[in-house]
Amino acid sequence: MATTSKQEYIQVDGVKTFFVKAGDGHPLLLIHGASPGASSLLNWKLNIEPLAAAGFAVYAYDQPGFGYTENPSDHSIEYRVTHAKR
Repeated sequence: MATTSKQEYIQVDGVKTFFVKAGDGHPLLLIHGASPGASSLLNWKLNIEPLAAAGFAVYAYDQPGFGYTENPSDHSIEYRVTHAKR
């Protein structure tokens, strides 16, 4: 069964944050790594649709300073954890 993903933005801690949402069901959050060029669309492109088809509500977002998410004033790992929790 094919699913349709939506690409959206949300404000998180004052940072315009890009995310992809696909499917319905139990929520599953995908967090990409911090390598140069990392992003939700690049890192998770082969996983989002199959996980959604398996019955999950998949959320994959770009961490602050990556992909389509704005650059924050704080680039530390501690801030990325705070951002993810919010």
